[in-house]
Amino acid sequence: QIIIDPLASSPPKHSPNPNNDSNTHLNNMNDDTQGTTITTTTTKNMHPMVTKRDAIARRVKERNSWPTYYEATRLEGFKMLSNYARRSKIPSTKELDEEFPIKEVDWSLIKAADAASSSSPSAGALSSSSLSSVAGNGNDVIQSTWIGHASLLVQMGGWNILTDPVFEDRCSPVPGAGPKRYRRPAFTIQELMIKNSIHIDVVLISHNHYDHLEYHAVKEIAKLSLTHNTTDTTNTNTNTNRRQQSLTFVVALGLKAWFEKHIPASHRGRNRVIELDWHQSTILEGGVVGGGKTTDLKITGLPMQHWSNRYMLDKDMTLWCGYAVTSSSSSNSGEDDLKYMFSGDTGFFEGVADIGEKYGPFDLAAIPIGAYAPRQFMKPAHMNPEDAVQFMQALRARMATPIHWGTFQLTIEPLMEPRERLGVAMDDTGLDRATFRPLLIGETLICRRSRS
Repeated sequence: QIIIDPLASSPPKHSPNPNNDSNTHLNNMNDDTQGTTITTTTTKNMHPMVTKRDAIARRVKERNSWPTYYEATRLEGFKMLSNYARRSKIPSTKELDEEFPIKEVDWSLIKAADAASSSSPSAGALSSSSLSSVAGNGNDVIQSTWIGHASLLVQMGGWNILTDPVFEDRCSPVPGAGPKRYRRPAFTIQELMIKNSIHIDVVLISHNHYDHLEYHAVKEIAKLSLTHNTTDTTNTNTNTNRRQQSLTFVVALGLKAWFEKHIPASHRGRNRVIELDWHQSTILEGGVVGGGKTTDLKITGLPMQHWSNRYMLDKDMTLWCGYAVTSSSSSNSGEDDLKYMFSGDTGFFEGVADIGEKYGPFDLAAIPIGAYAPRQFMKPAHMNPEDAVQFMQALRARMATPIHWGTFQLTIEPLMEPRERLGVAMDDTGLDRATFRPLLIGETLICRRSRS
């Protein structure tokens, strides 16, 4: 089910005027996913003749009106390039292995979370300790494994979600050029989807920058979702009773056309691409948790202070989003909801408090802490650790995990400085470091829903 909510700034949706911009139109279509009907609700936030490009332009104008946003000058851009050329040398692999080791992935945890989403007896093939760590009542836990940079495997409510999957050695439009990865990903796509038979239900794409949208990664994920599913009877961890066998790419407004052009497998078979504006939502039905309970997954596009650009002349021609993700038991009234927030990429802005008020409080949030120097140049688009702590508080997040650091040398701050400053900022704010601590690549964070 796909539902697009009215924007916060829109007139009330019960307006009697049939031509009011907030009117809602319903369209029904059948999806070939077994037993699923997709209901699409489209909210008009402008005159019917307004194009998608015009809608994005309005968001650009909105961002430009924020007091925290400004465009860097050409001189500042030149200084950035000059300073980047003199950036600190990346330590050797041996030094990095000592200071910032890659943690061996605990596949038993990942498989347990996946198995807990099935009523299949195959879940019993896993250790009871692994299952008990994630089982609860089936919608109690958000489990987040850091793959690197802004790429995460998030498991909640019987759903497996990848965020901004980037696995290549460089994030650049030019092969062999651009920022080089200095810490490898926690695992490969093949290891995740084939060797360990973890089916991906949803891929969130925040925007089109190369360190957040990688062509080869999304192409491989889409293809494998068509050619390899979790009904392989030779794998004892297989989820044979899992209903959700399709893959949904949820992308920022304007990016669906890129997927349709460049990633044919993204919209073939049971795969689909859904694009969202800020404050627009899509609801996916059919997650399965322990005991055979079903869950719905609501994903809402959130305003963030950033920009988009993939080619030479396409700046701000597609939108950029964070996402609020809520898993709800189909039989409850919201009391057992799990709430997760993925910010993608953003500078600090005053509107984050409104996000926390409208969509929070969040059980867990993924918040960027790196690529912030030189400060004057990067501040509108990237937060430093001090901003990130303030962001966490304004967002009303109970716990947070830092992203957008420790993988690519995008800017000039020392590589390990973000995690050091994060700890100090938490201390200075009087917060428990454990609620927003840097992970190692490959590490899994388990966040249980608060019952208070």
